[in-house]
Amino acid sequence: MKVLNVFLSILILLLAVASAVFSFFLFEKREKLVKGWEKMAQAINTTAASLDNGSGTEVAKTLTAKSLGHDKFEDLDNKLPKLQEHAGKIVAERNNMAVALRKIAETVEVDNLEPLAKFKELTSYTANTQAVVNKVESVISHQNDTLQRLCDVAKKLKADLTVSALKGDNYSGELGKLDDRINAVNARIKNDDSQLENIFSIAGGSSALDFGDNAYKSSTDKVVGAVRNLKDKYIHASEALKVQGNKVTSLQDSIKAKDGRITGLNEIVSKKTLEIKRLNNIISGSEGANIVVDPWENGSQESRRAAQGKIIKVDRKYGFVVVDLGTGTNIKQRIGKKINYVNPMIPVGAKMIVARNIESTDGEYIGEIKLIKVHEDCSIANVVSVVQGKRVAVGDTVFFSSAQVAAMDQKK
Repeated sequence: MKVLNVFLSILILLLAVASAVFSFFLFEKREKLVKGWEKMAQAINTTAASLDNGSGTEVAKTLTAKSLGHDKFEDLDNKLPKLQEHAGKIVAERNNMAVALRKIAETVEVDNLEPLAKFKELTSYTANTQAVVNKVESVISHQNDTLQRLCDVAKKLKADLTVSALKGDNYSGELGKLDDRINAVNARIKNDDSQLENIFSIAGGSSALDFGDNAYKSSTDKVVGAVRNLKDKYIHASEALKVQGNKVTSLQDSIKAKDGRITGLNEIVSKKTLEIKRLNNIISGSEGANIVVDPWENGSQESRRAAQGKIIKVDRKYGFVVVDLGTGTNIKQRIGKKINYVNPMIPVGAKMIVARNIESTDGEYIGEIKLIKVHEDCSIANVVSVVQGKRVAVGDTVFFSSAQVAAMDQKK
């Protein structure tokens, strides 16, 4: 029995020693576990803070190392999902940015464009991002250079364009300024080409002109050649005219000598004319046989004052009118019982008064016309002036004023 007690005492002692040893090792493991937990909590907080940086979020404040301590184990199920949710949002935002970045790369036509996955990978993200940035900078530089050159061209065409305005919302209106100037320049070129063709035709040119880019110089050379040829003809004609002028001077001297003789004869004719008029009055039975009425002569002031016609046509499209007076027009002069028919000899270039309703008390002045062509039974005229609000019309009366008759005499 004594031996048994000794054995049991030794066994209990051994178990106590074993328990003490196991307690020591368990405490050491617990310390390591607590420290590891704290490091994990700190790592979670640091990760949350990194995700918060620049994101406008404050998840790290709810995931502090203290709130994630080992003594807060029961609350981990509520807190840890916040980090996962936050990380998910950051990944989603990264993916959206990767999609947008690759869309920009497609828009600016980046060479050797990588697939979308490469824009998400951390190892290739920076390189792909830099490629897009470089391409965008190249496109912007190209755009600025193009806009500057466009402004330089506009300046040469006298259109006020700026690069800043072309980059603004009203760029279409700015480009409209350049379009208007180009249209104006094209219209001027077209008019210049037409005028050159007219000059070429007036100068006697007969061949066709081509003002295209390849034939422009040769065509303008033809115009210059025709004008020079016309100038040579003018010089020769001037010299010939000078010779003829000398002959005219000689003839004028001869005419002056004969004018003296004609003057004497005219005095005799005048006396005979008065006698004839007196006799005509007697023949016609006019009262007062001694009263002499002078017959009008062709082209006399009296015949032109008596000339009166009508507007018979108005051409609004080409801006001319037609009157019923011409080289065959005769004016009636009553002398007693006789009628003297006189031609007023209407000249080209003469101006006439246009009036309306002159037979009534409501007669009104309309304007003035100038005869540009005189035919036998009609004349063509341009409208020189009209009263504001009035227009020359068919049926209007035309006649010569005293001032216009006097002006015609001065041109004889």
